[in-house]
Amino acid sequence: MDLILSFFDKYLFTPHVYPVTWNEDWWVRQYISLLIVVTIASYLMYFVISGFSYLFIFDKKLRHHPKFIKNQEFLEIKVTIKTIPIISLITNVIFLLEVRGYSKLYDNVHDSPYGWLSIIMNGIFFIFFTDMLIYWIHRGLHHKLLYKRLHKLHHKWYHIFLIIFFFTLHLTHNLLTSTFKFSFFFKG
Repeated sequence: MDLILSFFDKYLFTPHVYPVTWNEDWWVRQYISLLIVVTIASYLMYFVISGFSYLFIFDKKLRHHPKFIKNQEFLEIKVTIKTIPIISLITNVIFLLEVRGYSKLYDNVHDSPYGWLSIIMNGIFFIFFTDMLIYWIHRGLHHKLLYKRLHKLHHKWYHIFLIIFFFTLHLTHNLLTSTFKFSFFFKG
């Protein structure tokens, strides 16, 4: 994320957006910049990928299924449009920590403690860590105290045609993806 932020600082934010008095290393400026970039990129990613999915993959005969909600496509898009900025607010805290050097991400293989072995082991650890925790967090969200408030919307849609990733409530999404985000802070 630091490379992306540097690119946008150089070509957009510094010359055209922020006042001269706002230093590029100021954490508030970095957070706002990340928020802008991540939110716009999320909308672009969502509409491009889900548009492609809808046009070429989604079986439109499913609209006639009895469990398919009236105007489901519109409702899914509406939920996503509302959810992306809130998800970005929370996600950017993790990105800000990474940009400020608090992660264990390496720009070069030789910077890692054991070279390629470290990269391979981190990959295996990453898959194990994220899959296991996402499974248990998702299972925990089905508990009777949490399901109605936090997770029911995730299961509302019948045969979704867009990316389910954004169809969860804000807290649910961040709980599930926090395993992915936080793994960058614990790798060797």
